[in-house]
Amino acid sequence: MRSLHEFGSWGDVQDKDTSLKNNYRADFYSGVTAVFASPDDCKDFSSFSEDVKKRMQNCCYIDESDIQYFKIYSLYCYELNDAKRGFRIPDARMRQFGDTAVLIVDFCEFLERYAEALFARYPQVISLINRVQLFDFHKTAMLNPLFCKHISQGYQNELRLAFGELGYDKFSIKPKESKGELVRNYNPVTLQIGNISDIAVEVPIYDFMTGRLPRGFKCRWPSNDPPLNPSNYDSLVQWTQDQMNNYHSIFVKAAFKIV
Repeated sequence: MRSLHEFGSWGDVQDKDTSLKNNYRADFYSGVTAVFASPDDCKDFSSFSEDVKKRMQNCCYIDESDIQYFKIYSLYCYELNDAKRGFRIPDARMRQFGDTAVLIVDFCEFLERYAEALFARYPQVISLINRVQLFDFHKTAMLNPLFCKHISQGYQNELRLAFGELGYDKFSIKPKESKGELVRNYNPVTLQIGNISDIAVEVPIYDFMTGRLPRGFKCRWPSNDPPLNPSNYDSLVQWTQDQMNNYHSIFVKAAFKIV
């Protein structure tokens, strides 16, 4: 799991991992928290001269607060087609990510093992999960900076796991008492969750791209129906949405493109 910082425009881009410097992993608009269809929709841009404003595109705010320190793990959502008789064929660009796909066939169990490893390693964390929502620059809107991407990356159909380690007061009379503050580092994290061969299958990328799954393939759907009996996935998504609906950063940087 890498920090969101590694994928976006924060810091010195030249110092970042070369494996992220491409048009499908790197994302200049990581952490966007507001987009403006017109410079006049933004108080910081509206006072610019008309000659400048007519050349401005992709006007936005990028979150400069703790969002960039969250560690993220991205997965592709393999979805049933409209007839529910097979999976939707992924966009051809998904071949860029490797020659093999690992399909998690019991995602609820995967989340249990992930949580066990996460909480065994860190005394205090905030753990989030949600589908990534898409945005474009034709509509002024406030965005969730941890779970959004530009529409150009929509083919990745992403589900994102995210967590942030919380600091604690070393001088408290209560050991490991949380201060509620995110630990600010960009270090990547590897969580050891053990052998997952009982809840996952490995397939060549060609089979994944064409929907050719192993004979007898079965999977457990992560969401429960009816919603009165939510799965752990349903509960985590709802909790994430509740938390992020209340999130608003006052620390932002303005960005735009001149054409």
